[in-house]
Amino acid sequence: LVMGGGGGIGPMEAIVSRTAAALAAASPGAPAAQIVVVCASNVRLKQRLAAEAWPVPVTALGYVDRMSDLMGACDLLVTKAGPGTIAEASIRGLPMILYGFIPGQEAANVDHVVDAGAGLFEPDVAALAGRVAHLVTNGRGELSAMAGRAASLGRADATRAIVGSILTDVLGA
Repeated sequence: LVMGGGGGIGPMEAIVSRTAAALAAASPGAPAAQIVVVCASNVRLKQRLAAEAWPVPVTALGYVDRMSDLMGACDLLVTKAGPGTIAEASIRGLPMILYGFIPGQEAANVDHVVDAGAGLFEPDVAALAGRVAHLVTNGRGELSAMAGRAASLGRADATRAIVGSILTDVLGA
């Protein structure tokens, strides 16, 4: 699963292109994996990806209402280090490869994911593609271990806890 936030930003087209080639090379004859790309509001990216002939199955989607369900169907997330995306992926136990972050507000998110062992940081598109291909072919054990560590970060009850805290501490309810 490849994402770039609500704007579909970052080197997503290059990531898909390099990753599709790496996956095809890693498993000649039969695709090792398929790629789903959430382009969100980036209509032009969706159109370009949908028009391309890929060596592995690639599905380009626009805005997605049921992100949690989509994450539940995937083995690996490639994304920028947005906090909402990381939280959703963690709740789903979805390992991540982070390719970038918005300086300042998202920088610490990279350390959070990498230090926990829930994912990797790889800003180089070619290296990222190689890592994806390795993880979904010969590195399934590593991928599984990262998934377990991602799940340990997830806090599915966080919203309820925050609201409860506000009601108790701020409103005295």
